[in-house]
Amino acid sequence: MTKLLGVSILISISICLMSASCRETGNRNSMSDTLSINDGIDGTVTLKYLDDGCAILISVVEDDNEIFYIPVQLGSKYKVEGLKISFTSHPSRINQGNCLMGSPIIIDSIMKR
Repeated sequence: MTKLLGVSILISISICLMSASCRETGNRNSMSDTLSINDGIDGTVTLKYLDDGCAILISVVEDDNEIFYIPVQLGSKYKVEGLKISFTSHPSRINQGNCLMGSPIIIDSIMKR
């Protein structure tokens, strides 16, 4: 009986943790002329720092400061200079190679604006 209770508690805790870790990736805002992702960040793809060892960067302007992110495994259709995007992401601990201009991120959801 105690084993059954212990297993039941463990299963309940596991289900709670799994459901708490799920999150919505983003939705189109149909009320707007421009597309964006809910709670997403607007940025611009840039290839102009290739000579500095940065193949692809996403430029984001926050409080008049330009911040760069290094997207890990960005889809080829988004690797276009000047492309305006909206995205959600989380930090990555991947080695960014020779690019020292930004922080590596993993894109959770992305769309063209």
